[in-house]
Amino acid sequence: MAAHDLRNPLSVIKGYSAFLLDDSSGLSAQHRKFVAKIASSSDSMLRLLEDLLDLSAVESGKLELTREPVALAELLERAVELARVFADQKGIEIGFARRDEVSDLALDVVKIEQVLTNLLSNAVKYSHRGTRVDVSLIASESTVILRVVDQGQGIPADEIERLFTPFAKLTVKATAGEKSTGLGLAIVRRIVEGHRGRIWVKSEPGRGSIFSVELPTEPAPDEPSRREAAPLVDQSP
Repeated sequence: MAAHDLRNPLSVIKGYSAFLLDDSSGLSAQHRKFVAKIASSSDSMLRLLEDLLDLSAVESGKLELTREPVALAELLERAVELARVFADQKGIEIGFARRDEVSDLALDVVKIEQVLTNLLSNAVKYSHRGTRVDVSLIASESTVILRVVDQGQGIPADEIERLFTPFAKLTVKATAGEKSTGLGLAIVRRIVEGHRGRIWVKSEPGRGSIFSVELPTEPAPDEPSRREAAPLVDQSP
């Protein structure tokens, strides 16, 4: 309830600060700096609230999914194009290879987009300038596997099991000071598991990380194709 109540006034603050920045001819340099800080802070708070609302929904024990046939490869291509906007700012190249033809899957488009965006943005966020991120989609008879491979800092072995827990505190930091709520991967895991899939990571400090998401190509026999309440299942690899 608090998150919902806070979201509207924060949206107003963000909207007005963005308006002032777009038409800042009457502001001094110092005042523009203040307004930019207001815009940045309100945006960070809104992202935190949205993540808290998402986490609250999935931690309630059920995840609401609206499934429909989705071309996962096309969805991933769009997510890669969006990620390139931020990757270009750090001189990071993103490559996408679709090794196999992938049939349409019954997925919740919005939530799967959230998964893809989080994995790609994290790969960019925790990688150094001038490195590369490789994305691939591999199909088998019963599953499809998405992999995001970066050349970033890597994750210490004793921290990997905490990676998908809310507000996990890790020693690895974003390379350009990017902000994080600490909730993204926890939400991603719940979404993937709600689709009867699994997510795991292989990583080595100094050598980067490989995040893998495996999704079934066929729905469960009793699985509705449209809106449903999918129970969460812990499928840690």
